[in-house]
Amino acid sequence: MIKPKSVCSGTKKLIKEGYPKAFMRLQKHKTDTVNNKEYFKYVIVVKGNLIKKLGWKEGDELEAETKSNKLIIMRENKSRVELAGKE
Repeated sequence: MIKPKSVCSGTKKLIKEGYPKAFMRLQKHKTDTVNNKEYFKYVIVVKGNLIKKLGWKEGDELEAETKSNKLIIMRENKSRVELAGKE
């Protein structure tokens, strides 16, 4: 497990001043080594207050898309998944 780095003083100042951005961190985790080849996954660490504000819960299925160099993450629409499975 990777220990998160501390928040820099500039970020702490922005948070204190109520800066509206939600700061997150991208982490790279080694998942496996097979035949001397290492495999990794990436994890985005999101603050709990943002998760609560979105109404998300641990175990929720999420989907993602990219638009104009932005990553958009949303809770998976279960009815759409069920419909996609029937087609």
